[in-house]
Amino acid sequence: RSAAFILDGGAGARGLERVAWYDSDHPLRSGWALGQDLLKDKAAIVSAEVGAGHLHLMGSEVAFRAQTHGTFKLLFNTLYRTGP
Repeated sequence: RSAAFILDGGAGARGLERVAWYDSDHPLRSGWALGQDLLKDKAAIVSAEVGAGHLHLMGSEVAFRAQTHGTFKLLFNTLYRTGP
């Protein structure tokens, strides 16, 4: 139930790639959030090679209420990247 992923030093060798991450301890631009200081330097989106395909893990809900306009890019880029 976390909006962030913690990758260890050997994640790259196992085929995990950090696609998007929280670069500050106050990433929220409007509204309110509890514990946002715990997100700093953690991954928001991780891509993993699984067999012949890709698995994209998204910690936050990319199609959540009024936030969809700003997050559709994440969703559709993921779909585009996993195409044939």
